[in-house]
Amino acid sequence: MENLRRLVPRYLILVAILVVASSLRLVYLGRLSLWYDEVVPMRLARQPDPASLMRLLFQIEATRAPLHPLVLHYWLRLFGPSDVSGRALSALCGVLTVALVYRIGRQLYDVPTGLWGAWLCAISPLLVRYSQEAKMYAWLVLITCLSWELLISLRRSAPYWKQFCYALSLAALIYSHPLGIFMVAAHALAYLANRSAFQISVRQWLAAQLVVALLAAPWVSHYLDHPPEITIGRLPLKYLLGTPIGFTGGDSRTLLACVALIAWGLVTLRRGSGRDQSAVSGERWEILKGRVLVERPVSALILVIWFAVAPVLLYAYSWVSHPLFGPARYTLFVGPAYLLLLARGIASLPRPIRYPIALASAALAGLMLHASTYAPDLKADWRSASAYIRANYPQATVVVLSGNPGGNVEVETARYYLGPRVNVLPLSEALLHPPGDPRSQSSFLVVFAVGVREGRLVAAMPPALERFYILGGSQEFPGLQLKFGTRRLDVKMP
Repeated sequence: MENLRRLVPRYLILVAILVVASSLRLVYLGRLSLWYDEVVPMRLARQPDPASLMRLLFQIEATRAPLHPLVLHYWLRLFGPSDVSGRALSALCGVLTVALVYRIGRQLYDVPTGLWGAWLCAISPLLVRYSQEAKMYAWLVLITCLSWELLISLRRSAPYWKQFCYALSLAALIYSHPLGIFMVAAHALAYLANRSAFQISVRQWLAAQLVVALLAAPWVSHYLDHPPEITIGRLPLKYLLGTPIGFTGGDSRTLLACVALIAWGLVTLRRGSGRDQSAVSGERWEILKGRVLVERPVSALILVIWFAVAPVLLYAYSWVSHPLFGPARYTLFVGPAYLLLLARGIASLPRPIRYPIALASAALAGLMLHASTYAPDLKADWRSASAYIRANYPQATVVVLSGNPGGNVEVETARYYLGPRVNVLPLSEALLHPPGDPRSQSSFLVVFAVGVREGRLVAAMPPALERFYILGGSQEFPGLQLKFGTRRLDVKMP
């Protein structure tokens, strides 16, 4: 992008990158129905007032993090309570993240690194995917980038207002998700490992941490007084090492190529006059043999700490306490650091090599986006199925079968779309209180709803059901199949 930058002002290139980022995040934004993780914040945000939101938060939100639902609450007041409005906040967070990554890359290194970092974040499959969901993860990535931008800016100057804003950003991290505590620990390590590079003294830094502690203390206990809603088992080390794959797409071979690029960027000598390199914001250089400049590793160390500390702490926590490590969304907020390290490597390559890499990265991202973000059957289309049920079977009981009967969260998604007038039950409860029983308050008609993934049902219809229900007919929706039945009144339910 350095060649392009000579022909086109850098801000025009940045605008073009932001247009790409916006397009990828807005396309098909409202096509898929919400899934359970999105239903929870939408239910919270649709409460009539913040007090009602906070009461419901402790009942349905496993993380109990209040900041994003409150922001989403006021966002929906401005733009309406639709699914698209809820997701649009995340899309905006995703685009602002790309702009912040450019700024961070420019401050740590130079304009080409900032532009390459912005490009990689704009097309990153994981960052795009979670910018299309109403959950808090895109918000968490944005607040993470803001906090690191503020810390990095303290290398130039540290007025009191900036120190206070930095402390507020760390507190916002904690109020956005319990994982924010791990990122605050990464900030502490980054500062302590590079104290001389910052204009903020140790005493001032400790004062900022005290402000963070005072702001966060009233809420941290709510993260620790209950077990997590879902655990996934302790995973071998290869899953930790494979964390970055989703940020670029590809497989382990792609990861090895990216690691090689990052290593190249870390060790490559930059050549040029001191005047040429003075454009690098806040960077320190040692001049060797006249025109060869060796970069001190402050910038790289900051990015490595940002990228590595939180996943390692989460992985360790998963082995000594609750096993949480695994879902990509839990480590999403380290993605910008990884992509900036990769951008640094790309910007250090000879010019003829950079642009094929840019095309290859776009192709990899496109393949992964097609499979994991834009696929029409990625999520069960409860919006269409609910409209069909209300129009044709308004008095039916809807029984939701799940691949995980112990945590049948699909029931909550069905209830969200069908509303309180339709009786929605998990299979286990339907067997205890069958349709037709006075306690079920429903008619004898039953709609069995089963998710479909890659053309296969995620849960099998138990053969015993045919003893109790007369099954006949079905209706297909993207990611969802409805089967219709009536209860056999002459047969006792178990």
